[in-house]
Amino acid sequence: MYLVDFKVFRQFLINKKMDVDTLPACDNIPAIVVYKRGETLLAKVEVYNYADFKFQIQHPGTGHKSQNKYWIRGKEWQVVNGKQIQELIY
Repeated sequence: MYLVDFKVFRQFLINKKMDVDTLPACDNIPAIVVYKRGETLLAKVEVYNYADFKFQIQHPGTGHKSQNKYWIRGKEWQVVNGKQIQELIY
């Protein structure tokens, strides 16, 4: 998984045709919010500040610096010319 900023995270969810505007409930903080398709984990958020997470979901274009950590799954390992490389493709 790749640690990315919110802008990349949001674009990843849009490209994967996942719901980007629904705010999941977090009863306890810190929390991990997961985005799955079937049994495959596609993305997750480590929520340390729920108000911050809520603000970013509701105001995605502000460039707000977040305390939360956004992770996405890419094409993590690929062999190119006999060498393993890590590649972020979404």
